[in-house]
Amino acid sequence: MKLTVTIRNAETPLPPDRVLAEAAARGVEVAVRRHLRRKNSSSSRREGFPKSDYWADAAETVSVASVSGSHATVEVAKEGAALHYHGGVVLPKKKALAIPLDPAVAAIWPSEHAGYATGGSGDDGATALIWPKGSNHGFIKDTGTGDLLWLLVPKATIHADPSVLPEEGEMRQAAEDAMLDCVEGAR
Repeated sequence: MKLTVTIRNAETPLPPDRVLAEAAARGVEVAVRRHLRRKNSSSSRREGFPKSDYWADAAETVSVASVSGSHATVEVAKEGAALHYHGGVVLPKKKALAIPLDPAVAAIWPSEHAGYATGGSGDDGATALIWPKGSNHGFIKDTGTGDLLWLLVPKATIHADPSVLPEEGEMRQAAEDAMLDCVEGAR
């Protein structure tokens, strides 16, 4: 699902002129991209884990999706951006979601780990699944070091985060400024 921003104002609708509507959309596109880059630079990370640059990647997916009459749509095509904005529940494709606990596996799926499901012992990088009886979560641990690598959970709840997008007033101002620039540039 893509996160979209529809630009319209019932009190003072955008002119039906496609050039002005597109200018407004471009203004909002720039404002959203700038906002996501700021969000990325101010986002925190878990200690020891590499910075994901998720919001910087999201900024690169912002585009004007459509312009029609007095309406325009700007979208953020980054997977998960709409989930962060609206909130929701993430369910696993298979049995459980794997959340990295060790920075060494931060960018690795458990199935890609060299010791995944190999069993074994010692320092060969083998892993073991630990799922305590009656528990709703489990772990994958390194059998050599005993370190817990991933937490396994049946679902994750993501709370709605309106700060994913700039405030409405900021987007409105960006649209108005871009239309004004367009009109002044045509003179």
